[in-house]
Amino acid sequence: MADKTQQEMISLLPLESKKRMLGIKIAALNKMAAAKQAEINLLNHQLNTLCRHHDLPPAAGTLGQRLTELRKYRNKTLSQLSTQASVALTTLAYIEQDRTKSPSFYTIYKLAKVLDAPLEYFVTEGD
Repeated sequence: MADKTQQEMISLLPLESKKRMLGIKIAALNKMAAAKQAEINLLNHQLNTLCRHHDLPPAAGTLGQRLTELRKYRNKTLSQLSTQASVALTTLAYIEQDRTKSPSFYTIYKLAKVLDAPLEYFVTEGD
């Protein structure tokens, strides 16, 4: 019943007001859809990394040491990894030298994706 009353009230509004209202609703739905898509992408990546067998070197040492070891294991230069992951070369060098103790989650996510490794590879109990 409330929907019918709301629809009747909306039908009395001028056309421009109706358009504005619908535009606001569409923008809100698009924003929600984008957030859900980002969540779906992350979950898909996590699922893919769990389902695949990873032939990885042992995850030992500091974050910088693990990144260096995995990068070399995957036969990538710092420059190649920088380009493929869209992470600044200086940022990668700082991480590998352990001069950056807390890189962003998004940076780690991009590195994990390019290096075909689970996110957990870059995180240990001590980190």
